[in-house]
Amino acid sequence: MEPMEDLYSEDGDYLSRVVIDISSRTFRIFSISGEEKEIVAENMDEFIGIHEFIRDFVACGLFDEEMVVYSSPAVKL
Repeated sequence: MEPMEDLYSEDGDYLSRVVIDISSRTFRIFSISGEEKEIVAENMDEFIGIHEFIRDFVACGLFDEEMVVYSSPAVKL
């Protein structure tokens, strides 16, 4: 399964939020019904490709900018 297939639902559920975690190269996708999926990029090229895909959706107006947030980096003190 391609990572982007996780963004679409056959039951008509809609995307409500995307949380991007740069540190772990993951994308947490939330639907309006509360369903959650995680996309884990296998490498940096895949991460960049998914990130660009999401940015393109924002640029085209398919996602609101407020729907895409970045998690705080994990920092050890």
